[in-house]
Amino acid sequence: MIRWRLKEVMARHDISVKDLAAALDVNPTAVSNLRKTEMPRINGAQLNALCLNLQRLSKLPEAITPADLIEYYNDDLAVRLARRQQASFEEPYPQPPEYRGGF
Repeated sequence: MIRWRLKEVMARHDISVKDLAAALDVNPTAVSNLRKTEMPRINGAQLNALCLNLQRLSKLPEAITPADLIEYYNDDLAVRLARRQQASFEEPYPQPPEYRGGF
């Protein structure tokens, strides 16, 4: 499962919605919506601008990378369902019972 962590990164680095919106030259509502979404549709240039401005506004000396914003974790339920689905494709079709005549 993939999780968008902008809200957590902004809190950790003490960055406000208003400050990030001003740095990105967008409306604060756009940043607020970006924080709330599960996983935004964002291109490489936008992700780069977001990381650079988060780093510039950060009060901590550590770098902010796309890996800080996007988290992947193994969802056990999803993995089990995917394995079960794949196994069902690999099993041969069950053979019908042999016809022995009569009723």
